Amino acid sequence: MFLVPMVAPEHRTSSYSTFEYVPSGKLCFEILTSPYENYARHTWQEGKTLKIEDQIHEFIINMIHIATMEKENAAQDEIRHKRWLIEEEKRRKQEWLQQMENSRIKTLVEETERLVNINRIKDYITAITEEGKRRLGENYPDSDFAKWVDWAQQFLEKNDCRSWKLPKFDLSNQYFFMG
Repeated sequence: MFLVPMVAPEHRTSSYSTFEYVPSGKLCFEILTSPYENYARHTWQEGKTLKIEDQIHEFIINMIHIATMEKENAAQDEIRHKRWLIEEEKRRKQEWLQQMENSRIKTLVEETERLVNINRIKDYITAITEEGKRRLGENYPDSDFAKWVDWAQQFLEKNDCRSWKLPKFDLSNQYFFMG
């Protein structure tokens, strides 16, 4: 870009010099936003015959177009993000419900196995006590086996299902990963 004084210094009437712009082909406007969607023009360069001021209208229109596209893209990104958050919340809620269901099933299976084992132990103690009484006869009350039977009966009393905590359906107060 070259600036040529319009008035010779000796003929000036003010302290400010006025210059006339001479196109050099180096002046360029550029929109530094990418990507350039819809093949939007992003550079305007002055040439020997083409002046930049003749291109300002097109430059401004493209600036507005790109700004509008960026605003629309930002709005669409925001909508996509909100949808993703909603879907993520649904997924986490479903995962949480599945964890509660799995916990209920696990408790049911464990407690069923516990009850089955206690009932098997009761049946065993009943059967072995009858066999011990048959074998030991009068010696049963003072025998080591009778002490073992007393201990086994105490074990059953401590572990009777009537002393167990009742299962709960509402497990919301238990810790489950919610993200």
